[in-house]
Amino acid sequence: MHSKIQYFSGKTLNQRMSELMSTHNVTLTELHSQTGVAMPTIKRIQSDSACNPTVSSLLPIASFFEITMDQLLGIQALNNNNHIHSENVTTKPHNVFILSWDEINCWLTDNKCSTENTISTEKEISNKGYALKIPHNNWLGFLKDSLIIIDPAKSFENNTYVIAKHKENKIPSLKQCLIEDNQIYLKSLISDNIHTLKLDKNFVYFGTVIQIRNDSIYE
Repeated sequence: MHSKIQYFSGKTLNQRMSELMSTHNVTLTELHSQTGVAMPTIKRIQSDSACNPTVSSLLPIASFFEITMDQLLGIQALNNNNHIHSENVTTKPHNVFILSWDEINCWLTDNKCSTENTISTEKEISNKGYALKIPHNNWLGFLKDSLIIIDPAKSFENNTYVIAKHKENKIPSLKQCLIEDNQIYLKSLISDNIHTLKLDKNFVYFGTVIQIRNDSIYE
């Protein structure tokens, strides 16, 4: 689903993008390389006040800078923890396996997988980190065949995306993590079945999404 953002001022988004790129010394080329968002799209977001990008273009950028969509759009202020370049990016690229959704548990349990396909990331990630390909267009903001990189060692944070499975389901799914009054909730991303459930013993957590990459859909 190629949802458009309708509730922000383009000028605010332009300013926030320029601020983030300047603060973290990120070039257009690097942002393109690490998100897979097309270079012309990034240029328009940064410079065109009339630009109205899709959610699927903004999510990888917000993920790269480790901020929420509201922070990227200028609706919320940035906090002092956004030091992606100095703290959360490794000095050397690190390859992680691109797993199928039904072998996540095997990878985390036995460190085994059937694939030799990998993707390189400069994000700091544990040795259990892995990548998944989005299987369809049913999750809001995520394009089919785009890639998400997950770290099982990363703790829950509000408004992040996580991989989790309810005991009644066979295969894990992508959810949005919401934290309110010290309680953790998982929100469905399917547009015609959006619901929120409290994270309890019926769920198994498989990691937090640390990077969203659209590059594979353009190959």
